[in-house]
Amino acid sequence: PIRAIWVTRFDYKTPRDVTRIMDDCRDAGFNTVLFQVRGNGTVSYPSRIEPWAEQFGFRDPGFDPLATAIHEAHARGMALHAWVNVMPAWRGPGKPATQKQLYHTHPEWFWYDRQGRRQPIRHQVGNKKRDWYVSLNPCLPEVRAYLVNVFHELASNYDIDGLHMDYIRFPN
Repeated sequence: PIRAIWVTRFDYKTPRDVTRIMDDCRDAGFNTVLFQVRGNGTVSYPSRIEPWAEQFGFRDPGFDPLATAIHEAHARGMALHAWVNVMPAWRGPGKPATQKQLYHTHPEWFWYDRQGRRQPIRHQVGNKKRDWYVSLNPCLPEVRAYLVNVFHELASNYDIDGLHMDYIRFPN
């Protein structure tokens, strides 16, 4: 049987982190790791399509987290699935700091209301403002083609055992 665990993009920053995580997963009896490599239009592997994740300051951290995770998982007899958030394209208190991010490069791919206002980054919840994922519009064929290219890049460049697609839904 599959005994899987999710490892979020916030759980690792260094090769040592990835090694420790894989040791912990093996020691806890898991045989499959769902390793998050795409959270909101940024990635944790060198991509020709999307920029590095904000967890790495939108810069190459000096190692390939996905390649490291695959190597470490396989060395321990575990399967490694690349976990991607599909529709979320940004989340934060403000706009992405890199101009290479989808929020800036393809504003037309996001949700707009009837008045032509883009889905806001921050939402009022009670008396507090909260950050919220702003999402791509999957009704647009160019968005679907773009996402297929992202997934193809992962599947063709890495020895992943599966692709775990999350957040395949309309926002809110």
